[in-house]
Amino acid sequence: SFFTGYCVPSATSSSTYVNNFSTSNGSSNISNLSSGFTSGGYADFTTQSVESYENGTFDFSSDIVGGSAGFSIWIDWNNDLVFNNATEKVFNTTSYGFSFSGTITIPAQTANGDYRMRITTDWYSSNPSQPCGNRSRAEFEDYTVTVVNPPSCFPPTALAASNLTATSADINWVAGATETTWNFEYGPSGYTQG
Repeated sequence: SFFTGYCVPSATSSSTYVNNFSTSNGSSNISNLSSGFTSGGYADFTTQSVESYENGTFDFSSDIVGGSAGFSIWIDWNNDLVFNNATEKVFNTTSYGFSFSGTITIPAQTANGDYRMRITTDWYSSNPSQPCGNRSRAEFEDYTVTVVNPPSCFPPTALAASNLTATSADINWVAGATETTWNFEYGPSGYTQG
C-alpha cells in the first residue's frame, strides 16, 4: 500500500469545534479567528503558516465552542504523510477545557522547509490521539509550520520599564542570545526609529 496524501478526518456533529486558533512569537504567525465549524469536521488551512527556526519556539492559543473538550496538536516532522502519536504529537491536554495555550519548540536538526500541523478538539477525549479519526463531536484543522534559517540577530524579549519619572526610566529585558552590548534609540512618543 502507499499514501497519496494526508488522511482526511471527519466529524459528524457541529456541536463542538475550534473557533479561534492563532500563534505568536514566530517570524510570521497564524491568525484564524471566528472560523466556526467546517462542514464535515475538517478544514485545510495550510495556506496559513507560522514561521520559526531550528530550536526556536512559537506560542499558540485556541478557543473551543460547544462545551469543554480535549485538544491535541501534531506536526509531521518527517513529512511522511502520517501524524505519529509517539514522535510528532507536540501538545496534548490531559483534562477537558474551553481554551488552550502553549509553546512549541522546533526540534534540533529540523531541516528548513514546510511541515503540516494538525490540530483537533474532541468532546469525547481529554487527550485526543486520533489525528485521522472519524469522530462524532470534534473538529480537525491543518496549518503549515515553516522552518527557516535562524536570524543573525535575535531580538530581546520581556521588555519592561519601571521607576518612571519625567526624566528617567529603568529598562529591563531578556537577551535574545549571548549578546552583551546593545544600541538604544529613544524619543518622544511617535518618533521615527532609525
